[in-house]
Amino acid sequence: GAADVDVLMPNGEEKNNITGSMIAILGAALIKNPVTARKDAMQLFNLLMRVPDDREGALLAMSSLIDVCGEDIHTCVSENTFSQLLQHLDPPFESWHLIRVTLGTLGQLARSMEVKIKPYADKIMTSLFRFLHCTEYAQLPFKVNAAVLDFVSDFALGLQQDFARYLSHTLGLIHRSSKITANVDSAWLVGELRVSVLETYTSIIQSIAMPWHESKRIFESAIQAIKRFSEDVPGGAAAMDVPLLRAACGLIGDVAAKLLPHDASSALMFARRLVYDDQLLTILGRGAKCGDSSTEASARYGREMLSKSYNKYARGH
Repeated sequence: GAADVDVLMPNGEEKNNITGSMIAILGAALIKNPVTARKDAMQLFNLLMRVPDDREGALLAMSSLIDVCGEDIHTCVSENTFSQLLQHLDPPFESWHLIRVTLGTLGQLARSMEVKIKPYADKIMTSLFRFLHCTEYAQLPFKVNAAVLDFVSDFALGLQQDFARYLSHTLGLIHRSSKITANVDSAWLVGELRVSVLETYTSIIQSIAMPWHESKRIFESAIQAIKRFSEDVPGGAAAMDVPLLRAACGLIGDVAAKLLPHDASSALMFARRLVYDDQLLTILGRGAKCGDSSTEASARYGREMLSKSYNKYARGH
């Protein structure tokens, strides 16, 4: 039960192994008994925050609890919650695995809490940008870069319009991440990072309403990232793998969809460029026939939005 905190906080190597096993059992129990988990959410959350060893396992169990509680998880968190979680982003780092799990947990909290995370937003983003600028960050593997972008993506979707205040720093982060190139040993890791880049653009575009001159700058960067990533794939756009293809098709659709409310002549011209861009059309064509249902749905969405953009352009001229 949630009351027996001591069993999860033993001393000694043998009991530390027990701690990990108990956390794994607790995580499974949370999924199988969601009603009990919601009832005891506050106790369980506090218990997991107090586990001194196996922090990674505790955070994974916490993720199960967040899934079960949904938006009600906001009743369990406080300023101290985020202070404890953000300590894992301060050097010296315990492990990059713990950093990645911490970022995932923070992103999950943002998705679940939505605008209720706003009181903690400045604290979280200040810690994140301090983490990104510390000397030790450059020594971490690409997987952490991807985890940072995935967190930012979740955070943007949670905060919606309020994320605009962090946009300038975030665009700099995306730009730097998109410039990372691969060698033979790191190709799949960079591929994962590039999916995260495109998904972060998508989250920003979906979350923040901007005037045309600001939107255009982000749309341009997003489309250029898609094209550059496809050019780096041996065989070009027609040979993109499914995760990158899915992210690209969805982003093309979102850019085209967000063009529709804008009536500036330059917006109409931008729509024309998308509609007649052979590289983008190849990506959508490949996505529509790749055999993955989710990617094929993204490709259909991309084509539909491009068609609507074209119709608007045609009416405007």
